Amino acid sequence: MPLVPDKLKPILSVSELIEYINITFSPIRLTVEGEITEIKVSQSRYLFMTLSDTKKEANVKAFALVYEIDNWSILKEGMKVKVDGRPQVFKKSGQFNFRVFSVLPSGEGALKAAYELLKNKLQ
Repeated sequence: MPLVPDKLKPILSVSELIEYINITFSPIRLTVEGEITEIKVSQSRYLFMTLSDTKKEANVKAFALVYEIDNWSILKEGMKVKVDGRPQVFKKSGQFNFRVFSVLPSGEGALKAAYELLKNKLQ
C-alpha cells in the first residue's frame, strides 16, 4: 500500500519525533517492577540496569545517577526490584530507556536487603 501524504498529519523530523515523545512522557512518573538481569556501574557515577519480567518475555534498559540511588551497592543480578522513574528516548541513539530515581528491593529478600542497608547506614 503506497504512503499517501495526509494534509492534516504533521511531518516530523527524527529529532522532532524524539523531542515529542520525551515532552509527552517525561512528566509521567511510573513504578516498574522487574528482575535485574544486568547491572553495571560506569565511571563510579552512572548505574545501568536491564530489568526483565519474571517470565523473561520483555526487558527495558534503565539508567540512574549513582548519587541519587542510596542503596545502589546492594543491588545484584537476579534481584527483584521496584524502580521509580520516567520513560525517555536518547536523542543520539534513539534508544528507549527508563530514567530511574529510586530503587526498592521487592519480593523475597526485600526485607533482609532493607535491613542490611539500614544497618550499614547506621554504622
